[in-house]
Amino acid sequence: EITTVGKSIFSSPIFIVRTDPRVETNIQECSWRGYVEINSGLIKECTFNKKHSTTSLLVSVKTSARIHEDPCSLCCARYYVTFNGHECSPVPIDQAITLNDSKDNWDWIPFTIRGICKLNHYSGNIKVGLNVGQCGSKASVDPDTGNGDFVTSSIIIEEVENVKLYIL
Repeated sequence: EITTVGKSIFSSPIFIVRTDPRVETNIQECSWRGYVEINSGLIKECTFNKKHSTTSLLVSVKTSARIHEDPCSLCCARYYVTFNGHECSPVPIDQAITLNDSKDNWDWIPFTIRGICKLNHYSGNIKVGLNVGQCGSKASVDPDTGNGDFVTSSIIIEEVENVKLYIL
């Protein structure tokens, strides 16, 4: 069964292929408005009830960020997803937002993080978190996340059949 679940940021349809029609859909969305001023650590967390120990989680995060440092030279904020406080391994689900040689920047940058994490041998409640931190050795930053009361941010979590992971 092929299901269209929406459009990507590039206006292309997003398809999810379900190979076993007996597997029930398990999907949840956690949304919030307002912005969060955290330089490092957990921004928002959502508890998801994973029903099977042989499945993976498909996570999509939609939000916006702004980095305001004066002056800023190669500033970077790394946004990443955690599961019960730990990043997915061997491939984390993350996104870097960077500024190059800019004075105080107050523009909001919308972005989406999307990825699949194999969580074999886990079932039950799993805390899925959106976090922010530094990008390696880049300059530390003062990021804001969300966009006040104007835009809704969300974490969408879906339990999916295990997929093959290819590291290129």
